[in-house]
Amino acid sequence: MRQGWKTAIVLFAAASAAAYGEVIGFVDNPTGNSVDFRNKVADLGGEVNEAVDFESHPLGAIVPDHYAGEGVRLTGGGSVTSVQNGAGPGQGNISSPPLSDGEGVHQPSNFVAGPASPGSLTISFDEASLGGGVFLVDMFNPNGVHPITLQAFDGPEGTGNLLGTFRAAGFNFQRNKLYFMGVVSTDSDIRSIRVNITGGAGDAIGFDNVLFAGSAGCQYTLKKDSKSKGGCETCPVKGDTISSGEACETKKDCAKKFSTTISCPGGGPGICKKIKGKRSSCG
Repeated sequence: MRQGWKTAIVLFAAASAAAYGEVIGFVDNPTGNSVDFRNKVADLGGEVNEAVDFESHPLGAIVPDHYAGEGVRLTGGGSVTSVQNGAGPGQGNISSPPLSDGEGVHQPSNFVAGPASPGSLTISFDEASLGGGVFLVDMFNPNGVHPITLQAFDGPEGTGNLLGTFRAAGFNFQRNKLYFMGVVSTDSDIRSIRVNITGGAGDAIGFDNVLFAGSAGCQYTLKKDSKSKGGCETCPVKGDTISSGEACETKKDCAKKFSTTISCPGGGPGICKKIKGKRSSCG
């Protein structure tokens, strides 16, 4: 998980469920991972960008900067090198359990091809992001026979600190069914995500429809410790960074000061009072 500790806290607008920086994977609900991802982003005050759908990308070799206008860079590794058009790899083992319908069947369109050999797809963001993810097409992974992982980093191109690693669910999604893998960081510090495929079981997969979200908004630095009431032992302290969840484009969009009361971070007993921060940045 996270390498090193960052004293950062995200406070929702309602200030009812704040927590210390947390990295959350969305991989365990095959029929609704993308919905869970969207809901979490919305809870944190973010907005999902769906522009990276490969429809405008030319067929053939991956063009790393094709989506530069969206602040996204694509890097294929190993066998993952090209964009194709079609319904997906369409392999035929549709009976090996456990089966899952995923989030529906991939419709014919442009997608990134992942042949049946090791490779990776890395998606980098120009600015630190609240979260990101991508749909896999036609994955064959009953009981983990084709190990696939999603990793998140705080640097571009899979550099910097590894924030988290999440394994794909152990189901069979053939033929051409959609399975979403996503990750959210409440610190809004994701600069890149990478899907690693091993080529296990001779399985070929595709990638389509990248989802990603901006930061958690206005950031504030605590000038003194907050006050604990009711036994909470994890209240914010002086120097911690908090986010109000209020959307912003520049620091000037944020109020100069922020004050709130929250439930105990991490779900412990009690509350935290007199949380007061001074504007530091637009996250």
